[in-house]
Amino acid sequence: SGNFLFLPCPDTYESLPKKVFYALHFIYKHYDFEHVYKVDDDAYVNCVYFMYLEKLLKNIDYMGRTKTIGPDFNRFWHRGKCSSNHLNNIPYPANRINLGTIYARGEAGYFLSKKAIKSLIPYEQFIISDLYEDKVIGDCLNKEGIIPQDNPLYKTKLYENFDQGRYL
Repeated sequence: SGNFLFLPCPDTYESLPKKVFYALHFIYKHYDFEHVYKVDDDAYVNCVYFMYLEKLLKNIDYMGRTKTIGPDFNRFWHRGKCSSNHLNNIPYPANRINLGTIYARGEAGYFLSKKAIKSLIPYEQFIISDLYEDKVIGDCLNKEGIIPQDNPLYKTKLYENFDQGRYL
């Protein structure tokens, strides 16, 4: 197995909450760390910004590009991404939407401290039964009083225009 972590779930879009939870739980139990960076596998990471991580993450438990859940929440973000035709055709459950909840968007990545990950462990069943990994992580952390920080030094190609000539 080498550098691979095999998890007890399918490699599908709808299994992303399971994959992230199980990976975070494994890291929590087996590694000594201060923060974990979760990022989608189709994102480009500008590693230069990682040199500033110690400064960016000081006293921070949860950081990323934040979004507040409002009445315009996209209940069909998953459409066409799931392996299940049934899931592709039904909206995200309204009873899982808590207006005003702030979460860190998953595609551009977010950081979690050891404390934040520990606080997610009791929410296993809630997390793994969801469809939107980033939102459900935010839901659980908000319940624990851990609100994501949106630091202007943390830039993502999705949301900012980098200076001309800068490489990702």
